[in-house]
Amino acid sequence: MQLTSESCQRHRLLLSLAFCVIGFTKGASAEDEPPLNVASTAAQECNLEGVKGVEVTGKTICFHGLITSQSSTKFLELATLDISMLVISSHGGDVSEAIKMANRMVDLKMSVVVVGWCMSSCANYIFPAATQKFAMPRSYIGWHGGPSRSIPTGMTEEAQHNYRAMLDAQSTFFSKIGVSESYVYDYPESFDFEKAKRNNGFWTYSPEQLRCKYHIHGIMSSWLPFSDREGKRTGSLESNESSSNDNGSNCSN
Repeated sequence: MQLTSESCQRHRLLLSLAFCVIGFTKGASAEDEPPLNVASTAAQECNLEGVKGVEVTGKTICFHGLITSQSSTKFLELATLDISMLVISSHGGDVSEAIKMANRMVDLKMSVVVVGWCMSSCANYIFPAATQKFAMPRSYIGWHGGPSRSIPTGMTEEAQHNYRAMLDAQSTFFSKIGVSESYVYDYPESFDFEKAKRNNGFWTYSPEQLRCKYHIHGIMSSWLPFSDREGKRTGSLESNESSSNDNGSNCSN
């Protein structure tokens, strides 16, 4: 059948529309979404305010609560090759269990999204283990030091063995991610112990400090206290504006 000029024009129009639809569909896929949008969507889907415990939704693990043997075991069961992200709100917990979780995150190249809190063992191990690190608005990442490097007195022989194993695991983990152990033992230069006692002993680093001093990269978004009133929530003595785009451009050689 011979096509007229008018028919050809109609065919060209239909083909153009088809390609536009295909292109739009591809552009709307999750893989092409900006990372911050993906993190925000994952945080909303986890809805940590309404859930406490460890669950999985799609390719995301939702973790709300303390890091314990039970919650860590559940995380390790769920953290398979299909998982790419951890959405967490935690005040910390067991060091050894947190290190186990962190090692799995490194192996799977997982991202982390902090919703609300990431304190103590969460900040020390979970946060730096992630390939990409996101902190949702009004979320806090708080440090207060690491476990004593000397064996505490009064421990049983078995407890001493377990404590040494924990310190060894910590050293191995930080060596694995290329971060100095001083990351969990240093205090900010402006740290005021008296003020910390009046609050709760935590401080917050800026993304620039983490990148430049400790070589912790992949910080895609962050939010830190910017007033004394907000800072008291974490005992933070380092107050900074929010920051994003981990390009290390503010680091001086």
